[in-house]
Amino acid sequence: MESLLAIPLIGPFLGVILPFLLVLGVVIFVHEYGHYIVGRWCGIYAEIFSIGVGPEIVGWNDRRGTRWRICWVPLGGYVKFKGDSNAASASDAEELAGLSDAERRSTLGGAPLWARSATVAAGPFANFLLTILMIFAIGLAIGRPSNEPVIGEAKAGGQAYGGGIRTGDRIVSVDGAPIATYGAFTRAMLERPAEPKKLIVERTGPDGAAQKADVDLSFTQLTRIAQVTPGGPAALACVKAGDVIHKVDGQTVASFEEVQQAVQRSEGREMTLSIRRGQEPIFDAKLQPRVMEIPDPATGGVEKRLLIGVSADFNIGLQPTYEALGFGDAFLTALAAPWRIAKTTFGYLGAIFAGESDGSSLRGPLGIAEISGEAASQGLLTFLFLMASLSTAIGLMNLFPIPILDGGHLVFYAIEAVRGRPLAQRTMEAAMAAGFVAIIALLVFATSNDATRFFGAVASGC
Repeated sequence: MESLLAIPLIGPFLGVILPFLLVLGVVIFVHEYGHYIVGRWCGIYAEIFSIGVGPEIVGWNDRRGTRWRICWVPLGGYVKFKGDSNAASASDAEELAGLSDAERRSTLGGAPLWARSATVAAGPFANFLLTILMIFAIGLAIGRPSNEPVIGEAKAGGQAYGGGIRTGDRIVSVDGAPIATYGAFTRAMLERPAEPKKLIVERTGPDGAAQKADVDLSFTQLTRIAQVTPGGPAALACVKAGDVIHKVDGQTVASFEEVQQAVQRSEGREMTLSIRRGQEPIFDAKLQPRVMEIPDPATGGVEKRLLIGVSADFNIGLQPTYEALGFGDAFLTALAAPWRIAKTTFGYLGAIFAGESDGSSLRGPLGIAEISGEAASQGLLTFLFLMASLSTAIGLMNLFPIPILDGGHLVFYAIEAVRGRPLAQRTMEAAMAAGFVAIIALLVFATSNDATRFFGAVASGC
């Protein structure tokens, strides 16, 4: 049973290759193991369990005679069951015809309809299960951010620490306005962020008693760039993470909000950003904002905005406290995770079919590799969340009713259940050929998006 993964063979940097291959290996293995183990439970014999395709790197036979193999081309994986003519689990009619009834029962094509359906559905289900287990484990181990206005961590070297905020401080007020939640504290600090704020905090004194302290806090370098979108206008202008935007079209900017306002006022015309990079002299970067698509969590679709492809880094150095999740809360949160991911995925696909999106945000091989590297650079938690999200996305993709994918097989089985007999072999072969063409077309389109971003960056000389 073949799984679909729009992923590359290699990435350009070691920081991309290793995280990507880890995500790749885990997601593929879980998907294919779902097919394998449920097929085995249903009495279907697996001849080959392969991670990757193409020539074999290493392999071994288990005591049941199944060949476990790792191959050179990490573009997916498959389980080849007895009686399959290929990795997509098309039945080999000639082989099945030469088997006894007992031998046919151990093949995928000769198994009862319920056993075939369970075996095929098990791959995507395993992906969903992986997402649930990962989010559940994270919830139990870390909990979730608390909305109490208490500082869970004030990192030494961060701007808040330098201004006098300490771990454990409870924010009482900002500029005289009472603060009841961590969210209210964040909003108050980001309102006209360049202006100094007067805070009253409550902290434990040397004698163990609670005491109040006045803190004057203001943030500097509010236009420091945290991330640059690959292939975006800023990336093509050689802007990098860590750069500080000093001026926009000759006007000094004191906050990222002012940068955003300048971008909107440009109406898509070319802009000049004066950039400070470390101790280097300030230099100008010319770029042209463009309409870009960003996920809309509220609708699950996409929102179009005029952007330059950068995100802010306030470098505040603050983290909220975390509250422990009980078993029940952690489980319910995890159980809802695949649905949230599916909502976003289907919302975006719906926007493409409705003509509301041009599909330019669809990631292919290089795009998935970039995301993996970026997530790994942001820490283990971000990386694990990415793996959980990709697992569900791959499970959903494989359930699409396209012949050659798991969803296509399930459609064939549903038709068989209604008709009382399977479709003709030629009909299924033709449908699977058409499905193969559709998948290749999708991968080519997604990869072309990656190529546009990649070659655009190369052409810019960055």
